[in-house]
Amino acid sequence: CGICWRLLLDTEDLPRRAGLLFLVYLLYHSQHPQRFDVPVSAIVLETLAGMREECERRRVLLECPEVLRRLCAQGALSVGIRATCRELFFTNRGCLGERSEAPVRPRRTAHTPLAEAPGGHGRV
Repeated sequence: CGICWRLLLDTEDLPRRAGLLFLVYLLYHSQHPQRFDVPVSAIVLETLAGMREECERRRVLLECPEVLRRLCAQGALSVGIRATCRELFFTNRGCLGERSEAPVRPRRTAHTPLAEAPGGHGRV
């Protein structure tokens, strides 16, 4: 859902924003057997409120205010400081972790060329 929110913030096109909201709604309701809250930031909430107001004012895409009302009534939206943060992860013990901002060294893969050994004798 974080990707949907990022796209929502990056567009001014009302039909596209409505589509992203519907996608989040479908993602939330497709969770089985347990539903987990959708993380949102205060900025995303302000954007959603503005979208709701625009739909009502222009009398278009009136499904959007209803979808927002349902998500809120179900307690589906979870507001937090770290919401939509891509650096969060769960450890193998179930603890919440956050990736550091230190630069990541690239992994050596089959597509990464090997460096020449000092003195030009073979590869490292």
